[in-house]
Amino acid sequence: MYWYLIYQLFEEPSSTTIGILTFIPQWSLVIVSGAALYYDLFTAFFIQTWCFVMFNKVMTAQYYMWFIAFVPVILINNDIVKHPVILGTYCLAWAVAQVTWGYYANGFETLG
Repeated sequence: MYWYLIYQLFEEPSSTTIGILTFIPQWSLVIVSGAALYYDLFTAFFIQTWCFVMFNKVMTAQYYMWFIAFVPVILINNDIVKHPVILGTYCLAWAVAQVTWGYYANGFETLG
């Protein structure tokens, strides 16, 4: 969420302050989600990891693997596995989003 802002303001003197301030929403969401979901440990881990990745200042493809690892454990206790069409649609949408994101992220990283 913040990577482009920090990229644009990298040479500015205020970039250090912005870099520090971006930790506030990230860690607030991690702490609140952990406190709110203490009764379901795997879901809490998933949401905390998702918040950490989405509000991180750096974005790489490996971060998606961090919270995707929790998906099979969460799906065991979820009703979505009883509806294969919904589950398949979700998986297809996720794959399309990953390919789209990867295409533009690769262009940004290699071409600037």
